[in-house]
Amino acid sequence: MAAVGASLLLASACAATAGSNKKDGDYVIGVTTLFSSPIINEYTRGMQEAVQGTGVTLKINTSDSDVSKEASLIDTYITQHVDAILVDPISANGSVPAIRRAVNAGITVLCYDTCIEDSARQQLIKGYLTSDQEGLGRTAGEAAAKYITEKLGGHAKIGILSCDASYAICGQRQKGFESALAPGSYDIVAKQEGYVVDKAKPLASDMLTAHPELNLIFGQNEGSAIGAALTVKSDQRAGVHVFGIDITTVIADLMLQPDPALLFTAGQDAGKLGADAVRATVAVLNGTPPVKETQLIAAVPYSADHPETLRAYIDERK
Repeated sequence: MAAVGASLLLASACAATAGSNKKDGDYVIGVTTLFSSPIINEYTRGMQEAVQGTGVTLKINTSDSDVSKEASLIDTYITQHVDAILVDPISANGSVPAIRRAVNAGITVLCYDTCIEDSARQQLIKGYLTSDQEGLGRTAGEAAAKYITEKLGGHAKIGILSCDASYAICGQRQKGFESALAPGSYDIVAKQEGYVVDKAKPLASDMLTAHPELNLIFGQNEGSAIGAALTVKSDQRAGVHVFGIDITTVIADLMLQPDPALLFTAGQDAGKLGADAVRATVAVLNGTPPVKETQLIAAVPYSADHPETLRAYIDERK
């Protein structure tokens, strides 16, 4: 499904419907984030820009990948009588009880980025905005397939730094990535869960040591792609290259290096996703019918072969 139209959401966000008992400026929205990272900072940057001039108040706090802390944040938002909660849930099942408490307290809840399991989502969640996760993986896979054909003689030994054991969206990314690769053109020789940089780096180093034949690494998210690229450089593995998902200024800088290890990433438009998520929340509070379906934000390709695009991305964020 196409992304929610910005004009529609802005219109809803600027004028309350007849059934609303609050003006826009009175809304308070509690936001949870998974952890601290540049890509998550992009989500919240978009959210904050979306409410400028509207009077909507955002309360943004991180759950630090801890379901108990997430539950405590949601309970605090309930106590504070926020109008809505915009949640990036840690667990498809474990996050449900706290979200249910919020809904039972009369608070509107929407998801962004990730969400809870489908039956609970249909019952509790008034809208879900995320990137096209399978499309992100497929975009990275298409670039990898071209590289395999042109640079690796038609066959790759692939290592994966993943996040799919923790987040269902990463499994969708893996599915998309493999769908773009020709059957018989690759072997997955190693896979490790490592989606933050400090964890991904030693895992990538171990992977390279254990599998000297490895010549391509797929990083399922920002932290894994950065960790893999830094490790390939520090271990001086010139024949290994990284294909990833997510775009940040750190990733762009790595791709702009001479002889970069990181050749391609499928970027999320995280700022737009964050902005649209807040606008959708305000629209629901204003009486717009809940959006049960996922609203998809398309992948944005970034390649080391197109440094001008990477420089433009960095310049926009200075």
